[in-house]
Amino acid sequence: MRVDGVVLSVAVTACSVAHPPVVWSGDNMEFTAELDDGACEGTYRLQDDFIALLSELVGVALDERVVYVQVDADRVGEYCSEQSPGGCASGRTAVSTRAFSRHELAHVVTIAAGWRGPSPFVEGVAEMFNDGVDPDESRAAVDEVLADFRITDAHYYTMGLFVRFLVERHGLDALAGFMRATDSRAARAAYEATFSAHFGEPLADAIAAFEAYPTCPEWSNRIALYECSRPLQPWRGGVLDVSAEVDCRDPAVFGPLDNERGSLGAFAAFEVAAAGTYAVEVRSEVPGFAGVRVTRCGSCWDEVDFGVAAGELESVALPAGRYYATFVASAQAPGRIDLRVAPEP
Repeated sequence: MRVDGVVLSVAVTACSVAHPPVVWSGDNMEFTAELDDGACEGTYRLQDDFIALLSELVGVALDERVVYVQVDADRVGEYCSEQSPGGCASGRTAVSTRAFSRHELAHVVTIAAGWRGPSPFVEGVAEMFNDGVDPDESRAAVDEVLADFRITDAHYYTMGLFVRFLVERHGLDALAGFMRATDSRAARAAYEATFSAHFGEPLADAIAAFEAYPTCPEWSNRIALYECSRPLQPWRGGVLDVSAEVDCRDPAVFGPLDNERGSLGAFAAFEVAAAGTYAVEVRSEVPGFAGVRVTRCGSCWDEVDFGVAAGELESVALPAGRYYATFVASAQAPGRIDLRVAPEP
């Protein structure tokens, strides 16, 4: 996750500082914070479920709960190196200035699974499972990134894209094998042979093939574990009707997100059985902003991502596949949002 243009990264200092008080505790995570900033319960529940889903995916059973530490920006240095002013991860601890960071949680889980590969790949893995909220699409040359990896939006975005490309091309098991067989401090010359052994092609060939990989927002390219694992909403009479009460009192609602609206959000998943043109309509009577973002569970290869504001109807071509809807409302004006998807004649 990025905070004010700064990318969060793996800690290089030990987290020996006493943790703040526990604000919320779940099956997989203890959330600690100096002050309760009013986050909705779903903010914690989502991340708790994310830890379980990612642990299952990478084949690790955590022997203790992850400790999430939310701290003020002026105290991050007590937990993290100077190169990580927005947050970091170390052992079973994830540190952030925000209440929401799947990037740091991904570090905790994947490193526990032995994914200690070269640092650019470590950060690319975390970006692949990240929140997807950064709009930056500045793509750098992979050779440049691997030679001199830096804490910049372009380097993190590029590695997130490249790692996802490798998973699409060779599968998650190949990535896991490579990450477990290499060291975070290894230079390219030291891991090129290992790369070839696990991915079945030289690194240079993979980089060349990556040039054809489309550029798309991080939101579409990430592996949306939580969102795409939600129970599928049913179609009735050929029409999909889904409603969400986007209110912080609902334990499934997360936020407020730190943006211009202070938005709240909720997710729902559905499946399109047959490709076609569909009418997508959103209705809501909340006085503030309300809308739904529809995203296909895929990658840049098959990206579908669009938003519909309340009161609008869009005609959209939808390929067959699994999708998720993100219901969004202002924290100052929460309420019900209705989504309807119906095939056009």
